[in-house]
Amino acid sequence: MMATSAADLASMPLQHNVSVATARLRLRPVEAGDLRAIHRMRLDSEVMRYMPGVETVVVAEESRRSIERVRLMMKEGGFSFAVMQRNHPTDGQTSNTDNDTESNKASAEAGVMGFIGITSPPQIFYIFQRESWGMGYATEALRAFLGAHWARLRGPHGTDCGPDGGRRLFSRPEDSSEVEGGRWYGEEKGEGLGNVLEAHVHDGNVGSETVLRRCGFEFAWETVTSAHGRDDVRCMVYRIERPE
Repeated sequence: MMATSAADLASMPLQHNVSVATARLRLRPVEAGDLRAIHRMRLDSEVMRYMPGVETVVVAEESRRSIERVRLMMKEGGFSFAVMQRNHPTDGQTSNTDNDTESNKASAEAGVMGFIGITSPPQIFYIFQRESWGMGYATEALRAFLGAHWARLRGPHGTDCGPDGGRRLFSRPEDSSEVEGGRWYGEEKGEGLGNVLEAHVHDGNVGSETVLRRCGFEFAWETVTSAHGRDDVRCMVYRIERPE
């Protein structure tokens, strides 16, 4: 399904039903009601400094790029999460029910501090609102995400959700299209999809490189990409292999 409006997003099913808790955070599936949260971050020029481009459309529901971003985080075959502070008043609630009010939507939006996941394997992404920077949330979320990702590769009986003690709150569905022979995305071996993850970091994004190194990623190579109207942006590629 190709979502072109906020209404289209509302008709999409959740990508998965995995939820991961850490000491301070909860990672839950991305839902249609997260549109305003991701749009708010994309409007912030500092948040988007090392990303393709800052959002220019003010209203979330009118932004095709923000709608597409949510669609990618909800489409089948990916593995993405909204990141919330644990025990936030909206923790455990969804924001796309029929009887939502504007105040409820605003409260749910405020509870989301970031997003993390895989939309284009093997590359991961993460984005966090500026107010959460410098508190270790990105590192904590990435560690939890990696644990959940590796657990999916081990199959339905995997329960280890991260070196920081993150744990799975809900079991994932027994869907053979997602897990076949204990491996995600089919029977790829070696560097098959899922066994190696990459992160692409634009030159100068020292904070992101620090987060990756703390979580076990290693520098692999340097390349050049197009961003911000330029074709010569240096990009550092970091990689991490599936643990034995």
